Amino acid sequence: ILAKLQMLFERLPNEIVLLICDKLGSIESLVAFWGINLRYNSLMNEYYTGSLDLSTLNFDVFQRFVQNILPNISANTHTLKLCHSHQQNGILSIVKNPNHFEFMFPNLTSLSLSFTFAIYLYPYHHLFKQVLYLKMSLYDIEQCPVTIMQNIFMSEGQLKICSLHRVGCIQ
Repeated sequence: ILAKLQMLFERLPNEIVLLICDKLGSIESLVAFWGINLRYNSLMNEYYTGSLDLSTLNFDVFQRFVQNILPNISANTHTLKLCHSHQQNGILSIVKNPNHFEFMFPNLTSLSLSFTFAIYLYPYHHLFKQVLYLKMSLYDIEQCPVTIMQNIFMSEGQLKICSLHRVGCIQ
């Protein structure tokens, strides 16, 4: 009976699938529908990969997302939001060389990073040159390495707006 339900679900018109996805949200839709078949992958890629807010995912869902979905959609991502050290380490696990972030996210224009410690920012500093909008929230912002600040403010990048925030307590 489960196979029959799956077959019926796969026959739903795109409009119905997109209504369901709109109720779920982009990340939840990607997690739920990515990999069902090529049609669903195409729908998800077209409608739900431009803006990724990964900040609310728990560790297990985040790891599955980074390993199975992100490598297939990162080229379409314009806005990326990350927080917590487990997310930083998870993304590093699929990008063996941090210098390759700019190739993994070629269309990234907005980046929001919220980490407990500034040292977690280092692998992302190559992305700072390509983004237009950058938001960083850190507990120890005064400890932010000089190389990161140089890449933000002294590079010949496209940065238009940069927002730096100090988080009040360690989470």
